[in-house]
Amino acid sequence: MQFVRSEDSLPHGALGRPNYAKRYIRSEYFTADGELAGKASYSLDQEMIEQESRYDGSHAVCTDLEAGAPEIIRPYQKHF
Repeated sequence: MQFVRSEDSLPHGALGRPNYAKRYIRSEYFTADGELAGKASYSLDQEMIEQESRYDGSHAVCTDLEAGAPEIIRPYQKHF
């Protein structure tokens, strides 16, 4: 799972692109008292993990082709 790879990235602080596993990392720049912190604190974003878990095992293909579904998914059949 991608969120497991996110745990390995926590100390590095680089959040990467939207499709990277690092999207599950939450960065906070505030202390528990609400003061602005000089360094970021990183943790796994459990809410994001739970939201995206709804799509585990699902695949989607978006296209602007006017062909029927069988013709559109033919090149992707080995992915499903």
